[in-house]
Amino acid sequence: MSAVQKNLDTGRFDKPVLMTMSQHDSVLDPKATLDAFQTRFTNPKSRFVWYGDTPQHLDDPRVTALTSSLPDRRISNFSHMNVLFSPENTYYGEAGSYTMLENGQEDLAPPDDPDDLWFSAWGKRDPEKYHARLTWNPYFDDLLDDIRDVTGD
Repeated sequence: MSAVQKNLDTGRFDKPVLMTMSQHDSVLDPKATLDAFQTRFTNPKSRFVWYGDTPQHLDDPRVTALTSSLPDRRISNFSHMNVLFSPENTYYGEAGSYTMLENGQEDLAPPDDPDDLWFSAWGKRDPEKYHARLTWNPYFDDLLDDIRDVTGD
């Protein structure tokens, strides 16, 4: 990882890549990652899918911004992990067997009714809503299309 970072600090990567990023990622720096894509990943087939508010001054046609606020699905924003999983995933999906309740809200109890549960990135706080971690991507089929576009499959 450190060798790759060092090479990217001084050079460009000209092969096609697909990157995805939540604006609310708590692990990586979203703005720095988007900036690196725009300046260092130069292939015209490369794509960056940004989940969140459209970044200011975005003029790169290779970047697609998709809203991560979907109140009709009780989604406040996207986590760093949800982009990889289909809503139909039997474990992490929308009706999957696992719900990640541990989301940094120790002072708030989860609701008894699962239909009152909201979903978000780590640590989303709202005194009116309990947020579990979002573990599936509502745009998953679009992501598969992007993968096919970038890889030529």
